[in-house]
Formats: sequence, C-alpha cells, structure tokens
Amino acid sequence: MKIRDNKMGNSNCIICGKEFVKIRKNQILCGAKKCRNARKQQNKKLRAQKLKQDKIKREQVSKNIAQEQVKPTLDHCMSRCAICNKPFHKKTSKQILCGNPDCIKVRQEKVRLTRQKNKPTEKKNKPKPKHEQKIRICLKCGNEFMSEWIGNRICTSCKKSKVFSAGLSEYNANTHKN
Repeated sequence: MKIRDNKMGNSNCIICGKEFVKIRKNQILCGAKKCRNARKQQNKKLRAQKLKQDKIKREQVSKNIAQEQVKPTLDHCMSRCAICNKPFHKKTSKQILCGNPDCIKVRQEKVRLTRQKNKPTEKKNKPKPKHEQKIRICLKCGNEFMSEWIGNRICTSCKKSKVFSAGLSEYNANTHKN
C-alpha cells in the first residue's frame, strides 16, 4: 500500500502501511525500527540486483566488441620478396624474403659484400723506409757531417764533448757559427 500525499501532512508507511505525520517532504517510512531495518534490507537487495545487471551488461558489451573487431585478413600479412618480388605470407614483422633458397643465397651474398665493403681496410705491411743517410749541418758547431738518420742533427765530435754527455743546460744547440 503506497499512498502518499504530496503535501506535508499525513502519509502511509511503505513497509507496514500505518499512517504517520510527515516531518520531511520525501519521507516514506513511519520511523519504526523494524521498518527502517526492512528498508535497509530492500536497498541491499536492489543494489545487488543492479550490480548483477551491470555485470551482465558489461559482459555483453565486451562480447559484442570482441565480435565486431575486424580480424586481420591475409592481405595484412602479405608482402613481396625483396629479391624476386613475389608475394608471400609474412611469419614475422621483420621478414623480407619469401623463403626460396635462391633468394636466401642472393641475400646472404649481398650482406657479405656489404659487410666486406664496410669493413675497415687493414694496413698492409709496408716496409719501413730505410734510414736515410744524408749530409747535414751540426746544430752545435755548424760543421757539415754525414747523418745516419733524420733525427741525428749533432755531429760525433760534439756528442763526445763533456758538456753534451753530462746533459747540462749550458749546452745550447743554437750556438753554431754562421
């Protein structure tokens, strides 16, 4: 028995049906403890039912989405061989050859040549230049002498001096006579 007055005043409880005086405009229970507890139980059942219905709706929606999704056709997996240009079905995203043994051999040869071309050139064993004997001017005395190699710039007589052999700073290489 759901009878409600829209005005403030008397109304009937939706649980027990007793008449009561409304305190609030939207009041629907008489205020008895058993009516309040019964209403709580009703609300729990309603929430549980709503959760079940929502779950069922979500499952149906996800099934519909899964069914509507476009499954990849063979065209998505088709590619052309990089060597012979024939169409083939890709097994991986990086596959570029059709699988023909001839295509594989050609590809391997191309890779080998590319690697060989990009490989740093090895220094060939060039014979070291022989020490160049040449007449040079001594940096100490300014006399000409036969130098055994390019780094030999002081004559043997100056090298035998006590100052040169002692390694003193007094030995100045730029003191030769002009």
